[in-house]
Amino acid sequence: MFGLFDKRTEVQKTIDSMGFDEASHHYAEMVASKIPTVSVMHQFYMEELDAASYSDNPLVQSFVEDSGVLEEDYKGALDRSNPAVDGPDGPQQLLVKICMQLSHDRDLMVRFRLQIVTNLVEQMEVDVPSSTFRVTNEVEMERFISAVGPQKAGAEMRKRAMEGDAYCQEAMSQLTTILIQQGKANEQTIADHYTFTKLSAESGNPSSQYNLAKIYTNRIDTEAEFWSPQDLANMRSALTWHERAFANGVAESEASIEIFKKILLPHS
Repeated sequence: MFGLFDKRTEVQKTIDSMGFDEASHHYAEMVASKIPTVSVMHQFYMEELDAASYSDNPLVQSFVEDSGVLEEDYKGALDRSNPAVDGPDGPQQLLVKICMQLSHDRDLMVRFRLQIVTNLVEQMEVDVPSSTFRVTNEVEMERFISAVGPQKAGAEMRKRAMEGDAYCQEAMSQLTTILIQQGKANEQTIADHYTFTKLSAESGNPSSQYNLAKIYTNRIDTEAEFWSPQDLANMRSALTWHERAFANGVAESEASIEIFKKILLPHS
């Protein structure tokens, strides 16, 4: 008899009885039953990101940022929708019906929708191409590696670095530096260390300019009785990059600049 006064919706009752996480998996499975192909799931996900990108809710904004998907890939997805996604019997309409049962608690409704979509992405193993990830800082790089795995992430960052991406150039330089310091370097690692440090230095990174100067310095045979033409060439290169680094605020380069100038003066 008292059940007549229970105003809770079916979804709210499910959350109360099963718990938030288990309930979100339960409803994710229901929505998944409306998604017949990977392409439909991809479009569905892009639409969720597109819609979420207009929200000023911090939780929703984090959902978009954490996806690692470039804006250019999801933007406009809502305009490109199709009946398989948004039709009367499609996954989008079912998701809306589920979440609207929580409209009395907007915060809960938002969190539940985001969790359902997150579960769907994991359950259906949505493979977002590594080329779509934005990587401009350490946090984004960690998300990227976590999402696609170290091997794919490394290959993509190498590609971007060679194409001129300054952040990836610096990151690859730092990575090879760490491998060398840990004693895990091989010939390829050492070659990559020089390549990416030089690319990063040429892109204007002060730390890389300083590190490139050190690479050239380490190539000098300091035990030789006389400086060889190659030694002098390495000194000139080291001086050049120390000067650029110093001009960009690296104070540690000042002493090396003076030393190389004195050594090179008789050979100028």
